Amino acid sequence: MYEKVVKEKGGRLLAGYAWDWNKNPVDGELPKDVIIEEHDFAMPWNDPNRIDWAIHSEGSEQIGCIHTVQGLEMEYVGVIIGKDLTYNPETQSLKVKRENFKDKGAKPGKPKGKYTVDPLDQLVRNTYKTLMTRGMKGCYVYCVDRELEQRLLIE
Repeated sequence: MYEKVVKEKGGRLLAGYAWDWNKNPVDGELPKDVIIEEHDFAMPWNDPNRIDWAIHSEGSEQIGCIHTVQGLEMEYVGVIIGKDLTYNPETQSLKVKRENFKDKGAKPGKPKGKYTVDPLDQLVRNTYKTLMTRGMKGCYVYCVDRELEQRLLIE
């Protein structure tokens, strides 16, 4: 996806908060926090000190987050859906996994009753919806969860 979105199309990669964000540089470089081992993929989150991440050349080697792209539009985006959003084929439903949500700035409460919608569920779904709408000409999606990937391919 990186080659197609960033190299060919000049777009940016975005991801949900399914990975920790270590903002302190190591040996002068941003730590590669967004890791997908099965593809030997690792990139850093966007530089927290750079407000022009979306248009700066260094941004092509970093992954943007919901806070970075709100209000911005790009021609193409690649969105990485992490382990915080999965799909259960038996129940045919999306599931947000609280243990895989890593945004330390967000404080979604827990559901208050048996039939109450989990605020984290709404937050994660809205985050991915927002990320996927940042591409004006196109959006490429990669799902860490294979079941979710298969479900998206069906539709």
